[in-house]
Amino acid sequence: RWASLGVNLGSEIDGKGKTFTRPILILHVIGSRLALVIPMSTKIKDIRGYTKLEWGSRVSALCLHQLRVISQKRLLRRIGKLSTSKLEKVKKEVEEFYNFS
Repeated sequence: RWASLGVNLGSEIDGKGKTFTRPILILHVIGSRLALVIPMSTKIKDIRGYTKLEWGSRVSALCLHQLRVISQKRLLRRIGKLSTSKLEKVKKEVEEFYNFS
């Protein structure tokens, strides 16, 4: 999905344009008002906190270090859907990055 992430503070990743939109991956929906999301980038970086995601004909970087909770009011248009296996792989990478396991 695309989401309006607003203006960044400090090192936060923000969106582009007047509405500060950026592609995001919805990791988990929290109730009816919130979503846990990972911002995405077209710049693939080979450093800790970024992981490459291939979906359809696109390749993006998931910015794991920018994981955040946003209001579902920030969600805009859908751009695709990950397979269950790819989503599980992303969740595993989040667990490893944040040392949840």
